[in-house]
Amino acid sequence: MVGMDEHALKLAHGIEKHRDLGLRVMGFLSTGQSLSPPQFNGFPVLGSAQDLFRLLDREVVDEVVFAISQEELKQMENLLLLCEERGITTRIILNFFPQVISKTHLEELEGFPLLTFSTTPQERNCPFFPPHH
Repeated sequence: MVGMDEHALKLAHGIEKHRDLGLRVMGFLSTGQSLSPPQFNGFPVLGSAQDLFRLLDREVVDEVVFAISQEELKQMENLLLLCEERGITTRIILNFFPQVISKTHLEELEGFPLLTFSTTPQERNCPFFPPHH
């Protein structure tokens, strides 16, 4: 997990609670420049985000979750591409959008992924965005 905020921690606890899904949290990578503690609420801190290159060479990693700010996301494009090149599933916690009651879902149009925020039910008859089942 890249990023050490309350959203990342909540997701990590959720993953651990549902071990039957076959996932486990290997540890966290910090995004800050300062020295991180060896543990983050009981989970190992494996270094900083830039250590991801080294970590992927050393360990078998199936997925990387980024729990980072919008600004950090721009700075870490190289890490996202690294994961893509190695066939590693990448997930991003979208905690920087201001929606309160909207439901989010992902749609695709002409190969462009579109993150959609909607307060209306999913069933609609739009030729550009067919409902996903």
